[in-house]
Amino acid sequence: MTSYRLGVLEGDGIGPEIVPASVRVVDAALAAAGVPPVEWVELPFGARAVDTHGEAVPESTLTALEGLDAWLLGPHDSAAYPEPHRSRLSPSGVIASMWKSSTVTSG
Repeated sequence: MTSYRLGVLEGDGIGPEIVPASVRVVDAALAAAGVPPVEWVELPFGARAVDTHGEAVPESTLTALEGLDAWLLGPHDSAAYPEPHRSRLSPSGVIASMWKSSTVTSG
């Protein structure tokens, strides 16, 4: 069976609460279906990334996303970011260019 690498971008607000819970739900669903577990790759994104990397979407995150099969993206609140980082996450900006869709089938 194929194994998958999925990115985890917790985001802001309730993201750090709901994204890890979502990961657990996906893991449990895969286990119940007899599908091999996925490899989760945590990536810096959002307000935490501003604090640790100086930007909301570090180049290292964008590069890593290119090599993943899909990702789980939590909510973001760019309005609460420091001024230089607010426009970086506009719907027509980085986030819009990150969307990717995959269908995972067992078999």
